[in-house]
Amino acid sequence: MDVPISFDGLFSSEHILKCPKCSESNLHQERVEALFRDEESGPGTLTVSDRASGMSTVLRVEAKNIDFRRDAVYIHFTCEHCTSRPILEIRQDRGSTWFTWLTPEERAKRVG
Repeated sequence: MDVPISFDGLFSSEHILKCPKCSESNLHQERVEALFRDEESGPGTLTVSDRASGMSTVLRVEAKNIDFRRDAVYIHFTCEHCTSRPILEIRQDRGSTWFTWLTPEERAKRVG
């Protein structure tokens, strides 16, 4: 999803994340995933916390099933105003931290 991350500056010291599809600011966090590799380009541990089930799960992920070199966090949202289910990816690579909107299909390609 090639959409810039945008915020609504309603408050002077805070920024509100906007939906990448409809630009409204009523997003709800439904699931959070954190992937930490044991070493660069190696296998890793994926921790998943899901609001609907109220459960957290810890999984091992083989290196061949990860589409990048370092660690990442995925925050899955639903939007009050449209059918979008955007996923905010926060990924580390070569000393930089990248923020990217993903669709569920794009997310599935990152970590299998």
